[in-house]
Amino acid sequence: MLKSVFAAAGLACCALGAQAGVNVVAGNPDSATFLSLATIATAADVYTASVPYVRLAPAGAANRPYVAVGYQGGQNNNRTTTVNLSALPDPVTYVSFLWGSPDTFNHVSVVTDDSFSYEFGNCGICQSVPLTFNSSNGSSAYIGFQLDGIDDLEITSLVFSIDGDVAQNAFEVTDFSVTAVPEPETYALMLAGLGVVGFMARRRKAA
Repeated sequence: MLKSVFAAAGLACCALGAQAGVNVVAGNPDSATFLSLATIATAADVYTASVPYVRLAPAGAANRPYVAVGYQGGQNNNRTTTVNLSALPDPVTYVSFLWGSPDTFNHVSVVTDDSFSYEFGNCGICQSVPLTFNSSNGSSAYIGFQLDGIDDLEITSLVFSIDGDVAQNAFEVTDFSVTAVPEPETYALMLAGLGVVGFMARRRKAA
């Protein structure tokens, strides 16, 4: 797979609908939380090896299955691939994945259960989001999407596609997670709580 190389690729978004919002947040690199692609993606869209000039496993995930869309079967089919989150046991308000060398032709739709779609990619008259990547293959990054707004709303799917007619390019993703990375304050509170528990246990033992 050929990657179009550019010095700094900015991602933009346009949210269709005002009832809620999707924010770009930190992704989750914790391998213990990754979802099985067999449960969320169509088997035909899941690959386990790289094919030169066709598709590349995202950097950092060379030995793991990944989803690819775009340049397949010797031609650029401009297909779309859906990762379905609606069958997971708990409602999804956060989703993370490893984005293989982000490019301007990569396009992600974050779909919610009220049928709104939030678009991220090179979508023209869109609002800027704080993401900038060097688009070499080694620049793969964990990206998270957090749903904010109305209570009980959830993310039901992610749709990956290619913007425009970009010959010999593909869009690859893997390492899906629906568990957010704790913020530093969360870690601090957790450690403080463990300290209190330890202190109380020591007091009981001394008594």
